[in-house]
Amino acid sequence: MQRIDRGTKLLALAASLLVGTSVGAQDDKSAKGYPILKKSEAVMKRLGRISYSADYKGTGWIKEFVPSVSGIVVVGKRSKWDVTEFYCHVKITPTGSTDVIDLTAGSDGDVYFLIDPKTKIAHEDMDPIVQGKYSRDLQRVVLTEFAAEHPFGEDLKPESVTWKGSESIGGVDCHHIHIATETPPALDVYVAKNDYVLRRVTRTYANREDPKKKPGTSDLTLTELTIDPPARRSPFKLHLPDGYTKTDEFAP
Repeated sequence: MQRIDRGTKLLALAASLLVGTSVGAQDDKSAKGYPILKKSEAVMKRLGRISYSADYKGTGWIKEFVPSVSGIVVVGKRSKWDVTEFYCHVKITPTGSTDVIDLTAGSDGDVYFLIDPKTKIAHEDMDPIVQGKYSRDLQRVVLTEFAAEHPFGEDLKPESVTWKGSESIGGVDCHHIHIATETPPALDVYVAKNDYVLRRVTRTYANREDPKKKPGTSDLTLTELTIDPPARRSPFKLHLPDGYTKTDEFAP
């Protein structure tokens, strides 16, 4: 699951941010934003298993290139192979289509699987490509930063971090923080005030054809979030449903 392109990463903040070094203008709002991000990082580094309802969508010109994806997601630990345990049961609506693709997928940090109810076939293999052409779309709702050693990263420097106010996400009161970086996209994160865990991530991209035109965004919203949800068995391993066939062939 972690073999994804850099565009799916949540944030990238420099080490200077983590130690509180000034970056950009330090007005009251930016001064308030830094400690919120630092506390959120400290909390997320201690998280175990976490489950949530996910809703991913694009706006503006981005909407033409990404599907809508929604469903249930569980994120676990990162394995010694640098792969995060995950499970998701999602519905994918491709761009320009009314068809809805229903899929279940996951990884135990080593082996990947995909369950297709349409064909009643479960695909399982060590290669993430086994999840087929919708692999990247499945990954859009899996917030792997929950399992990261440094949830906010250290490889890009922010130009500014600004507290933008408060907003309710799924009935949870959140801090809205805007992060401008040296390289796009700009990021807006929504950190819950009650537990300092992220509830929404919005990435803003300039128009590919004309930067002067209205930008587009990708939005991942998390609701019904539960930390350390109970489970009778591991959600990260393939449990073959009755009447299904198992194969190591890659899903189409």
